Amino acid sequence: MKIKFIIFIFIFSYFYLLFAEEKTIPLEAKEWYEKGVNANSEGKLNVAVKYLKKAIEIYPDYEDAIFKLGYVYEKQKEYQEALKCYEKVLKLNPQAWDAWYSIGIVYAKMEKYKKALPYLKKAYELKPDNPNVMDAYARLYRYLGNHRKAEKIIEEWHKKYPQEIK
Repeated sequence: MKIKFIIFIFIFSYFYLLFAEEKTIPLEAKEWYEKGVNANSEGKLNVAVKYLKKAIEIYPDYEDAIFKLGYVYEKQKEYQEALKCYEKVLKLNPQAWDAWYSIGIVYAKMEKYKKALPYLKKAYELKPDNPNVMDAYARLYRYLGNHRKAEKIIEEWHKKYPQEIK
C-alpha cells in the first residue's frame, strides 16, 4: 500500500511539473516590453522596435512582444517583417486568432487577397463573434469579386450576434 502511494505521488508530481509549469517571463523582458508599448503609443516607432527586440532577446518566446513588434512593423509598412513576427506567434500559439487576423490584414494591405483569405477565414473560425474579424473576412470576399459570399457572411453573423447590431 505504501509503495503504491509513493508511486502515485511520483507519477502525479511528474505530470504536474510537465503540464502545469508556466513559463515565467523575466521581469527585465517585461520592462523592455512596456517601454516598447509606450514608445509605440507615443509614435516613436523606431524606438519601439528597439525596445521590443530587446524584450524578445531576453525571452525569445515572448508572444506578446513578438506580436507587438509585428504590429509596429505593420504600422511602418514593413510588411515582410510584420509577417515574420505574426508567423512566429502562430508557431508559439496556433490558436492566436489575432495573429491569423493580422497576417490576413497584412496580405490584404499588400493586395494579395487570395493569400489573405485562409488567414482571415481561420481568424473568423477562432473568433466568430468579433465584428472586426467578420468585417475583414466579408470585405475580402468583396475584393475577390464574390459579393454574394460577403453578404452571406454578414447576414449569418447578424443572425448569430444580433446584440452587436447598433
